Amino acid sequence: MQTETKEKITRDRMVSLYVENRDTICINDTPKISGIRNKAIESFGQLGFPHNRLEAWRNTDLKESLEKEYDYYLRPLEEKDIQRVFRCEIPHLDTAILGQLNGWYAV
Repeated sequence: MQTETKEKITRDRMVSLYVENRDTICINDTPKISGIRNKAIESFGQLGFPHNRLEAWRNTDLKESLEKEYDYYLRPLEEKDIQRVFRCEIPHLDTAILGQLNGWYAV
């Protein structure tokens, strides 16, 4: 199952996308990660995207990138054959695998 939207990037859109989908985005967060994530989105809501008037970003122009439309996948794409993706062919190796596939936990 997947949820996909395609819209231009704005600070308000990114904040609202996060707020609307917080439960999905943060489903596996620990309390510490959740706190860090909440502080980050609050800071982003106040400051927005970096701009070239900031010293660290003075040679970076994000205008072209922010004018494009992007797909946002809020759920993993259709499941793949995880046993094929995470195949281990070492004889007599007994392991437990915790893996991620494109940023999503694959168990």
